[in-house]
Amino acid sequence: MKYLFSVVILSLVMLSSAISAEVISDTPTKSNFFKSNMARIELEVPKGWHFMNNETIAERRATVKLKDKELQDAIQKRASIPLVAATMYPEPYESLNPSIQVLVKPLGKLKGSTPSQVLGIIKPFFEKSFDEYELLEPITEFQLDGLNAARFSSRYTVQNQEGTIFPSKSIMMVVFRGDYMYQFSFSSAPEGKNMLSKEIVNRFLNSVHFTE
Repeated sequence: MKYLFSVVILSLVMLSSAISAEVISDTPTKSNFFKSNMARIELEVPKGWHFMNNETIAERRATVKLKDKELQDAIQKRASIPLVAATMYPEPYESLNPSIQVLVKPLGKLKGSTPSQVLGIIKPFFEKSFDEYELLEPITEFQLDGLNAARFSSRYTVQNQEGTIFPSKSIMMVVFRGDYMYQFSFSSAPEGKNMLSKEIVNRFLNSVHFTE
């Protein structure tokens, strides 16, 4: 069975191209540390996780099967490469691989809107494209490292090209900083050993710092 694309992907076709990462900065004591001077952000993925390269990300996208073929084609052609992406297990993995990814995009025509309003645009794509969609947490405003942000979480099923169906849970967050939007996506099984617990997510968010 081909490995399953489990990262939240629908938002990748939104608006404009993303800033891509050039360097993952590892230190001898923190192999899970990431810093981008260009995007002015640093963070730590969970210990023991595996950073993904662009080739692996592209291969994972090709395994997803959506209800909307037109949207699926758009994702394959126009989706942006994340600034950073990491998974719990090395790829290929034979099931739903828990994952975290971060994108950075110019706000463009969305400048003047709020993070909640942007998520209000993104959420219908989830509802349209995934089977058994259920909203778990409505769009909620919060702050991340002192910046305005918003989030929502949902549950649905995803299917690979071989027809295998997997229950999935995702959390989508956006953070505004100046003329840019930082987009955080979390994806995992909704329960069991491969679930991203609240503690794991909060620990990751507490590690996020926006640098000068």
